[in-house]
Amino acid sequence: MEGVGRVRGVMFDAGGVLTRPVGGRWNPRYDFESIVLAHHPQVREDEFPRAIEAGQRFLDAGTTTANRTDYHRTMLTVLGIADPAEQLLRRLEDPAAGPVIEPYPEVRRVLDQLRRWGIRMSVVSDSWAGLEQMFAALDIRHYFEGFAISEILGCRKPDPRMYAEGSRLLGLEPHECLFVDDDPRLVAAAEALGYRGVTLDRAAPHDTGTGLIVSLDGLLPLTHMSDRELLDIVHGTPWIADLLAYFDFDVTRRDEGPVEPVSLAGNESLEPIAGDATGGAFFLVGAGAVRPVLYVGSEGEGGLISVGLGAALALIVGLPSLHDATAYPLHEGGGRRLRAWLAEADDGVRQDWPELDDARARLQRALDLPPAADLLESLHAAAADDRYRPVNDAGNRYRSMLGTTDEDDLPGRRTMAAPAPAVNPEAESPARGQIPLF
Repeated sequence: MEGVGRVRGVMFDAGGVLTRPVGGRWNPRYDFESIVLAHHPQVREDEFPRAIEAGQRFLDAGTTTANRTDYHRTMLTVLGIADPAEQLLRRLEDPAAGPVIEPYPEVRRVLDQLRRWGIRMSVVSDSWAGLEQMFAALDIRHYFEGFAISEILGCRKPDPRMYAEGSRLLGLEPHECLFVDDDPRLVAAAEALGYRGVTLDRAAPHDTGTGLIVSLDGLLPLTHMSDRELLDIVHGTPWIADLLAYFDFDVTRRDEGPVEPVSLAGNESLEPIAGDATGGAFFLVGAGAVRPVLYVGSEGEGGLISVGLGAALALIVGLPSLHDATAYPLHEGGGRRLRAWLAEADDGVRQDWPELDDARARLQRALDLPPAADLLESLHAAAADDRYRPVNDAGNRYRSMLGTTDEDDLPGRRTMAAPAPAVNPEAESPARGQIPLF
């Protein structure tokens, strides 16, 4: 994603980005077969796939959104219904008995956060009229300033008129807007017109920080502030830097580096940004406004934490330690084992630092950090990416941060069982680096 200055508005594609189809397909609607069979029971069910393929070819052939009746007639003709009754055509176009689309699980939470940050939002969709009413029925219409709908505008993306209408609804210039779509060609077209762009690919392993996200959670660091802006705030605000050091993200240890030189297999540049009390180090990887964040531990473990410094700080501040957060598989027992372990580890930290929750809340407010619990899945996906496993000068690759061990062997557990370090009575905070990262 390229651009200068803050993002002030986000233009969303609808299908595949905000919503998914009930029944698993977009076109035709999930009840197409049952409606046709109710009027023409002689149609064989094995004929429907060929009819649906013909309907898709009809949709793909146009440069504008096709007339819905003509679309249905195309499929019905393949089914041997050359002159369909008006009653059948009306039934196919009437509202369905139930919802035909549903929002992805993270949609409301992300839209809520964007709205809290003052980000304006619109929908730019190759769709038939009626999408706005569907969003109202899903109770997500109120997030958006307006809808740029292809059937209404008489054109489809990548026609510049679609994007222009999306930014006009926001009252913003193209460079102030971020366009999100699941088709990279349509994102590239928006960028060519001066918009910022990001592709949403829900099948990708993780965000890249260079124009691809795997869920709408990846929008949060892109629409808030750049990694450099966030670092400037940390360095320019002594109480933030000091408090982050208690969570073992110490910018004064930036130049100490890891215990040995490391690199990545792809030879990406590594910029040190902080260290921890054990000799571990944090790096920003590559270039860009929002970059991957790498941890290199002092015991031969390391890997990707997140894409975006904001997400990394949310994890560091919001969890007892990154090691605890990667100690158990995320989905083991529905995630209950890991979450119970994190709650127990937090209780252990509170015994040494009763002000833990207040300190967390203060940093989360000051830096607008999202809840760490919402980022656990992306942390595990990032840590599993072997491309970001550090390699030392001897060519030895560091261990993954993921894994299961006996509870007595977990560093988090050993730390909780050990005597608490001395606490500065004046600061009423633990010694710097008291909370273990690894």
